[in-house]
Amino acid sequence: MLSTRTNYHHSKLPKLGSIGTLPALRYTTGRGNKIQYRPVPERFMVVAYPLCDNDWPYSIGIHTIIVQSLADHRQIRVSGHYFEED
Repeated sequence: MLSTRTNYHHSKLPKLGSIGTLPALRYTTGRGNKIQYRPVPERFMVVAYPLCDNDWPYSIGIHTIIVQSLADHRQIRVSGHYFEED
């Protein structure tokens, strides 16, 4: 019997249009590879899910999301685990 394999990792992906932050982006490297801390987190909106993440047999299901910055409209592909909804 065939079954559809969707979100095999059982990760909790945010819904499309959700607005939140990526706390991992609060720490950036500056001049001389010094770690700098951004006091205000940048806000992002979930705009899409990629069609697939990896090739068989390494990964089955989608666990990454594509988010768009609300400030400058750049898009980033990250794991859904790192996205925190507001």
